[in-house]
Amino acid sequence: MKVLQGVALAMLVGCPGAPAYAQALFVRRAEVPRYPDLALAAGLVATIQVTVTVKEGAVTDATVLTATASGRFFQPSTLANIRTWEFDGGVDTSFVTTFSYELSGTVTEELENPRVELQLPFHVRVVGARVKPHVVREPIQPPNR
Repeated sequence: MKVLQGVALAMLVGCPGAPAYAQALFVRRAEVPRYPDLALAAGLVATIQVTVTVKEGAVTDATVLTATASGRFFQPSTLANIRTWEFDGGVDTSFVTTFSYELSGTVTEELENPRVELQLPFHVRVVGARVKPHVVREPIQPPNR
């Protein structure tokens, strides 16, 4: 898995709508989120809101607050990704984050890495492209019995 480290992923100073406690919240480490393969192949999209609890800079709990209808296909990867987050300063807090999984509208010949936009810790946007289905050109012969 790709890991983002030591980069100012979220300096929320001046971030619209960020509560006062979030002004100093800084994600030190996070794995790059993935678009679940099954959901991508099926052309599913989702938005998931998760309540995150942080103790001493580590995520101790992540619970789905709301999700769109197809959200159940995205919840395991969303929660697993959130649990990789580490925060500077030994912070103790809770907040709500939103993961948006979208399709770009393009169809590719082969599976590609999705585009990921991070406004950590409050919003993660993952945009994938569907893969063109492969067509079997020869008819499948039933087994001889």
